[in-house]
Amino acid sequence: MYVLDTQKIGRKIMTARKEKNMTQLALADQLGVSYQAISNWERGQSAPDIDKLPDLAQVLGISLNDLFDMDDADKKVVSIRQEDAPVDATTLTEFAPMIKPDTLSKKVSVDAADFSIDDVKTIAPFVSEETLVTLMNEHADANNFNELVVVAAPFLSKEYLAQQVDVLLAGNKEVDMRTARRLLPFLDQEKVDALLARRVARGDVDDTELVYYFPFASKKALGAIVNEHEHDIKFIRKAAPFLEHERIDQMFKQAATKKDISLSDLNSLAPFVSSGVLKDVVLELINNSEHEIKLHDLMGLLPFLGDNDILSLIHK
Repeated sequence: MYVLDTQKIGRKIMTARKEKNMTQLALADQLGVSYQAISNWERGQSAPDIDKLPDLAQVLGISLNDLFDMDDADKKVVSIRQEDAPVDATTLTEFAPMIKPDTLSKKVSVDAADFSIDDVKTIAPFVSEETLVTLMNEHADANNFNELVVVAAPFLSKEYLAQQVDVLLAGNKEVDMRTARRLLPFLDQEKVDALLARRVARGDVDDTELVYYFPFASKKALGAIVNEHEHDIKFIRKAAPFLEHERIDQMFKQAATKKDISLSDLNSLAPFVSSGVLKDVVLELINNSEHEIKLHDLMGLLPFLGDNDILSLIHK
């Protein structure tokens, strides 16, 4: 399938414009667009709207076939621009970035069944959500439908994605965790928590897998997971940026009472602990004869103390 190369097209536009001894502003005036649009085309940052292509080709004195390096580009552009002309799935997929969403969605909907899963992945950013869902429904029974959902997720509503998560959770098969974690940025917390609960319920919880959920799960769900790992300082450190401050303070104080705790572990939690709790822990460490603490060892904690707490430590 032809892949639209905006960089290559942009270079051809620039070359043809210079051969005509035209400025970007002059070309923009003739096409009724801004000179910034011409600049973006020539740098490959965007492509001309398909309705502008015939005028662009005429002004620059080049054929659309040459512009796209395609034998039948002229015919394809004509068929796309004709409101009632049928256009095959391959052509619409190839030219999707240059077609207005309304026009593209209308033409796609005529023969939605003709679009393969790869076509749907390619065209997803350029059609309306309603049209995208119509295209996806044609492949709902495909083995790789979940992969399609993941790729299309940025262009789908949270409501639609929530329905897909419900389908995943309701099935008898184990949820594909790779699919689940790739959907996390696009889901509501309720659905993230449900996927996390299913993940934990499997019984073979991989801590590295759970880390993916930390930025998206609710504090309540995350707190329950941390409760199961409260003696694992490395796990707590990974979860710390997403926990409630009171919970971090509590766990920090508990960790500091352990004889085998290292100051490097405490230092790693310090940025998330309240200054007052940190001051109290530092005092305990200094006064506790079971810990061999040197002033140099405590330096890593000091940047996270408030000025008043540092002064209080100096006085004591």
